[in-house]
Amino acid sequence: MAINILPLKKEINLKVVSSIMDSLTEGIAYFAQSDWVIYSNPSFTKMTGLPIEGFSIDQFINIIKSNDPEIFKQVLLSLEKQQTIHI
Repeated sequence: MAINILPLKKEINLKVVSSIMDSLTEGIAYFAQSDWVIYSNPSFTKMTGLPIEGFSIDQFINIIKSNDPEIFKQVLLSLEKQQTIHI
């Protein structure tokens, strides 16, 4: 009898990646096409004051816009191009 371990392997990989992302000192947020956050790590929360989940890209943009106009321009440009941005 063969046992399919692929779902278990994917779950383990997801836990490992999540653990690594959570331990980074750089803030990371990933937004869905619906403009709501799918994931953000604790460093992102510490930097922005936003919760780990349940916030929109508009809330993030408002924080950036009020704090640093130059970074705000970079964020808008990366969103238009659907690219990753490092700030």
